[in-house]
Amino acid sequence: MAWEVGKQKKRKLDNTINQELLAKEGYLDEKEAKLLLYRFLRENISFTTKMMMGVELFPFQHMSIKSMMIADYFLGIWSRGLSKSFSTAIFAGLDATLNQGVNIGIISKSFRQSKMIFRKLEDIANDPKAELFAQCITNVRKSNDEWVMQIGKSAITALPLGDGEKLRGFRFHRMIIDELLLMPEKILNEVI
Repeated sequence: MAWEVGKQKKRKLDNTINQELLAKEGYLDEKEAKLLLYRFLRENISFTTKMMMGVELFPFQHMSIKSMMIADYFLGIWSRGLSKSFSTAIFAGLDATLNQGVNIGIISKSFRQSKMIFRKLEDIANDPKAELFAQCITNVRKSNDEWVMQIGKSAITALPLGDGEKLRGFRFHRMIIDELLLMPEKILNEVI
């Protein structure tokens, strides 16, 4: 079990990129420059969010989004009005942009709540300050029971939970489960 002491995988965090970039001199070939830029953007979440989405993060948002990016599981227990949906939308947008090919699922007890996170991401993309992020969005499809945003080869999908039957057949690399305590345990264990 992962919560037992000694069973956790040691995760090597890449927090040396800023020092590496300061030490670089001279010419960088294109491949090395792309890899360094990618590492820099992942390490400096507040900078990346400001540059791509025009959003200035508070320190707690930076820490939360950074944690979502590097952890296998993230459980956020936040008070009402503390930007849960907004921060989660920023995470989904950044993750889909920086990790091309990732499929992110957003589910909640009600489809209305899943769509709320999706709408937050659309609101961010529609802001003129988010021109760079908006250019990354290649397609948005909305039907009665599925909303999908394509970002290059990545996809963010908002789905209704219902009785869990509509979730069968979907495969995701990341799952955003909003209002986890309201989700029936049977669906959580058998479907998700």
